[in-house]
Amino acid sequence: MIKELKEKILKEAIVVNDSMVKVDGFLNHRLNIEILQKMGTVFYEAFKEDHIDLILTIEASGIALAIMAAQKLNVPVLFAKKGNNTLHQENIYSTIVHSATKNIDTSIYISQDYLKKDMRVLIIDDFLAKGNAVFGLMNLIEKAEAECVGVCIAIEKGFEEGGKQIRAQGIKLVSCAVIDHIENGLVILRDE
Repeated sequence: MIKELKEKILKEAIVVNDSMVKVDGFLNHRLNIEILQKMGTVFYEAFKEDHIDLILTIEASGIALAIMAAQKLNVPVLFAKKGNNTLHQENIYSTIVHSATKNIDTSIYISQDYLKKDMRVLIIDDFLAKGNAVFGLMNLIEKAEAECVGVCIAIEKGFEEGGKQIRAQGIKLVSCAVIDHIENGLVILRDE
């Protein structure tokens, strides 16, 4: 776990309810570059021997974090766009992802030009709860006949099922911080 990230979560995370926290002040609205760089280093160290070809994320919150890891791994970042693409309908991979935060289904897509068969892909995202975004990205990787090498997450909600489901599939999952639970308006982090 990254000490500075832990401290930021405990000090600045805003508890919305028993299952949701906002970290807009340092992760997904205003960005703390020092912490993002440290997370990029953690992801690099975890996957530097895995011959990654591409980092895949989803717009918009995962992009900055993905860039930090991509700089160290020296690979490109591809981000899935949200919404319907009317320009290249025949040259895309697409899927539907449910957003627990917004409680809506969203179409995401990527160009087939950038995700190719047999590529070794690392997924990076800001939060992991139920795993909807990650499983959506994995679906795009599968459609391209590429390989998901692993998943990197800034903050995992350990009380949700996403992390357990990813690990149960034998996929390497690296989280920089894990929220064990939220109690009486306080975030309780897991020590790992």
